[in-house]
Amino acid sequence: MADDVPGAREFWDKAEAARHERGRCGEQNQSPGCNVELRYIYEVFRSTLKELVFALALLGFEFASADPRVVAINLVGEEDEHISMTDYAEHMRMVAVLRELYPKVHVSLHAGELAPGLVPPEGLMLPHQARRGAG
Repeated sequence: MADDVPGAREFWDKAEAARHERGRCGEQNQSPGCNVELRYIYEVFRSTLKELVFALALLGFEFASADPRVVAINLVGEEDEHISMTDYAEHMRMVAVLRELYPKVHVSLHAGELAPGLVPPEGLMLPHQARRGAG
């Protein structure tokens, strides 16, 4: 995965160069946005095959280790989607393993989208609670 980091970095370098050009950054009449420092959260789309989720997460951790513009990794996708629900525990194990290998990389996880009526009651429990039947 480390071999793919230069390609990812090049993509963001080009995007930032285009932003710099459009904003006339460095010119006398530059856009106020030129004074905004950008940082990125690398997104991993979780509603796909576990192997692909892991590969994308690994690339994100490698990228974040190599480029200071990347300040965190985040799993994204609809929380109530079938794969998100069924693979949740596996995704969390992936993040835990990668956090051990890359302890300086931050992880940004969000919650709150799941609510009663959106998913069955067991979908609101942590995986270990659902196995026990606890609430």
